[in-house]
Amino acid sequence: MKKYVKLTFLFMITLLIAKKSNAQIAEQTNLPTDSTKLFIENSIKLLSKGKKLARKPAILSKDSVLNFWYRCNEEFACDSSVAENVVFKRITELSKQEDVSFNVNILTKKDGAIIKYQAVYDRDNNGEIIEAKNPTNNCIEQIYLGVYYIWSERNNVATSDKNRKVFINNKNSITINESK
Repeated sequence: MKKYVKLTFLFMITLLIAKKSNAQIAEQTNLPTDSTKLFIENSIKLLSKGKKLARKPAILSKDSVLNFWYRCNEEFACDSSVAENVVFKRITELSKQEDVSFNVNILTKKDGAIIKYQAVYDRDNNGEIIEAKNPTNNCIEQIYLGVYYIWSERNNVATSDKNRKVFINNKNSITINESK
């Protein structure tokens, strides 16, 4: 219970300190906030595996971060967008624990690009960059539920936007637009 109270308190302080509007968040992340909210809601449903407790997805009883986000959005109609990266991180952690992943076919117009990706939270904390096992267009990666930066490289030089965020929640394929 102490952990729940502590996490809830820290999450609330984060919300109060940041005080950014949805439009500012959307501009910073290149993701529309409606899509972000929908992604988080769908992720909660996927992680609950269809189970509900008292009309709420079951995962909410297990995880204080997702529960707080859900309560803030559904019950109190407050702006929780300022802490989305914390929620994205938690979704990815839980998807690893629950083994919720997807086979994603990553494509480019021209074959042979090397694909790299990184969870949003990992980018913010100098975390691991993952290199796909195969080049495009023979690149099918098993990726956990979450939000990732996904880009292409040729000769160790980025050929697409390294800051493009992609929701991984049931995608069959992603096309990377190489511009360089």
